[in-house]
Amino acid sequence: MLNRWIFLLSLFLSLNAFAQPPGPGRSMDFNGVTGEYLEFDASLGQVSFPFTITVWIRPNTDIDFQRIFDSHDQTNGYVGIRFLYVNGRLTLTMGDGTSRSPAGRWGYGVPFNFTPGQWYHLAVTFSSPTQRVFWINGNPVQSNPGGGTGSQVLAWDNTVGRMGTNFTGNLISYLDAEMDEFTYWDRSLTTLEIRDMMCHKLTGNEPDLRIYYRFDGTGNTVTNLATGGPNATINGNLSRINSNAPIGDRSVHNGHIAGASATGFTATSDQVMVEPGSGGDPGTHIFFIDEIPANTNGIDLPPSIEHYWGVFNVNRGQVYSVETVLGGALANADTNEIELATRGNNHFTGWSLTGDQNTPAEIFSAIYNSWGHFTLAENPDYVPPPDPDPDPDPPGGGGDTTIVEEEDTNALDCYVLFPSAFSPNGDGVNDLFGPGTICDFDSYKLQIFNRWGQRVFLSDDWEAKFDGYYSGQRLPEGTYVYKAEFTVDGEYQQESGYITILP
Repeated sequence: MLNRWIFLLSLFLSLNAFAQPPGPGRSMDFNGVTGEYLEFDASLGQVSFPFTITVWIRPNTDIDFQRIFDSHDQTNGYVGIRFLYVNGRLTLTMGDGTSRSPAGRWGYGVPFNFTPGQWYHLAVTFSSPTQRVFWINGNPVQSNPGGGTGSQVLAWDNTVGRMGTNFTGNLISYLDAEMDEFTYWDRSLTTLEIRDMMCHKLTGNEPDLRIYYRFDGTGNTVTNLATGGPNATINGNLSRINSNAPIGDRSVHNGHIAGASATGFTATSDQVMVEPGSGGDPGTHIFFIDEIPANTNGIDLPPSIEHYWGVFNVNRGQVYSVETVLGGALANADTNEIELATRGNNHFTGWSLTGDQNTPAEIFSAIYNSWGHFTLAENPDYVPPPDPDPDPDPPGGGGDTTIVEEEDTNALDCYVLFPSAFSPNGDGVNDLFGPGTICDFDSYKLQIFNRWGQRVFLSDDWEAKFDGYYSGQRLPEGTYVYKAEFTVDGEYQQESGYITILP
């Protein structure tokens, strides 16, 4: 019996090693001041097709020129890749190295106007000199050729590139925006990859990722968390600030399907569902931060809460609803004991209670912002019910008052563990997902959902494990949501969380 439990516990702990490190992070605050920019401390090296660039950016003004990224300092001619915003157009230009005239470059762009003070996720993918897609907040937008008649041969050399400005002598401008989560890839990311990654931190070990700047840390060096690319050196008084970008440690989204809900789970298995309104650009993301907020002014957190979550709704200003089903340590909380709290973002100094408290099944709220933060807080007006059957004192105040604790015979003999990952590759090791237990279930139900809330597995037989297939097709690798409900020895329990399908 003991050996069996040691095996189950070891399996559970080893599979949970895939969890991501927590943290809200920092961003780089460019202020449009002369001499404030980032410079690579070494050459980016050869740039070629395919490639992808992604970044979160929040412009401070509607300035005509916003220099985001230059792979080369452009001193003697158009060389390498340049990503910028100019005169109401988001543009990526490339140089063949022949001259500084339009004959030495070519490129593409999309008409676009930033609203100062709002975050945007920008991405551009090139699979060839002409095959490209521009993305704004996870949605592809139509692009057109820009100025330039270059030979469409991408030139590169060992000159050091910059972010936030370009070389001295050419229409100098300095970026006036907050920036977070910059990446450069040596491949063209897919639609699903761009949407999956945009609202959570990466590990830095993703295939073909050459630059990954989180902008965390201190000092004058911005560390590249990927392999093969340069660090960056801070010039001038450029500084880091606490990031309020919609980025977490984990995230889920609704597939950018208009009107569809996004569903995910907090670190303590509380289910969160966000239902957006209709109309406008689609896309709703829930991002989870697995640590206590930087401040908890205005609220008291339940002892089990060491996390919060946020919503990024692409359709800014659209009404969306937030529904929370309590799980884990709060699953049996009394009605009205827990209340939903919200704030705008990490720059807000405090939280506000929404007044939405848990009915027997859920907490509900409607928010009218493009995005916000949420957490579960204690209801300050909650009064615990009186003990329905207090132990009376013995007659006359005498007698033996020693309390004898009864041994819970089920505490060690029956426990249910669900791993956080499995690899259905047919090698005979961790090919199936299901409960690790020696319990006898009175009732049992297991459901598994993909990132868009579609159910891909349902079983009321605990021995019928999930094999990673749906409708006869192997499901893609990635993160899924599971929800298990079962009764053991007459006691109803529920478990929910994330399951990762590995190669």
